[in-house]
Amino acid sequence: MNRKERPMEQPQGKERWDLLAEMAHLYYNEHLTQAQIGERLGTTRFKVSQYLLDAREEGVVEILIHLPDNRNRQMERRLMDRFGLRQALVLNNRYLSHGETLRQLGRMASEELARQLSPGDRMGVSWGKTVQSLLPAMGDGAFPAVELLPLNGWASLENPTLEAGALAQAMAGACGGKAGVFPAPLYIQGKQLRQDLWAQPALMGLREAYGRMKAAVTGISSTSTLAVRHPLWRQYLSPPLEGELVGSVFGRLLGPQGRRDDGPLERRLMAVPEEALLSTPCRMGIALGRHKGAAVAAALRSGLVNLLVTDVSLALAVLAEEERDSRQ
Repeated sequence: MNRKERPMEQPQGKERWDLLAEMAHLYYNEHLTQAQIGERLGTTRFKVSQYLLDAREEGVVEILIHLPDNRNRQMERRLMDRFGLRQALVLNNRYLSHGETLRQLGRMASEELARQLSPGDRMGVSWGKTVQSLLPAMGDGAFPAVELLPLNGWASLENPTLEAGALAQAMAGACGGKAGVFPAPLYIQGKQLRQDLWAQPALMGLREAYGRMKAAVTGISSTSTLAVRHPLWRQYLSPPLEGELVGSVFGRLLGPQGRRDDGPLERRLMAVPEEALLSTPCRMGIALGRHKGAAVAAALRSGLVNLLVTDVSLALAVLAEEERDSRQ
């Protein structure tokens, strides 16, 4: 009786290991089907299937999956479950410098947006270095030619290339799209002037375009980088509100638990209307550094951000912040 016809006995010890290794080799390297392996070794397809499962459980076979961008999928699921997010992307950056972490976060964010957008769609952008981190990855031909809309007026930043309008122009150039213009400062002096500005044709057209955005991208600021620390804007605060604030997102100031500030600074804000922002399917926030734990937790609680791109240390800080608050 040849091997093909001989019924297979249950092997033990080294013989079993050799058999599992042979089956795994035929299946994974030689690409034989389970039925073909059973025919060759004198057993059934169902037993081959069980042996292949045993090979993995007993360590004969080890499957190594190279996940893209070194993402921490467990942490992503925890954030999504805890805050009801549409998605979370968490970078394992233990051995990365701050600059390399920012670069990889920008690439992750850009690639995710490219999957969600089509040519001609509208995407809003806020200001800052984290938003700017998307720019290098948008010029490789993989990002669709979209229309970029600045989400707020100019903020008189020391680095003008980080302004929302400048970033919209640069991103449009990188992806072959076009850019809108927000012809107003971030904050204005009076309520009536704010109403008059929104009534201007240029801003009326921009406001209409905001209502048809597919995505909006923002950084998330902590109290160390809030706009209220800028001398130009401090004059509008009476009394100073720093102690009541934990962060800002899309130009909106946030208190603990995601509470929105309705102080004098907020009432002078020239930025995307909240109703247009909340109707945008993808509202992406990008942040890094565990010192922003309270700010990011507030941004997620506020509902203004439903997709988070961050590093693992900040993700841990955000979850710790949420757990601490839930116990209080």
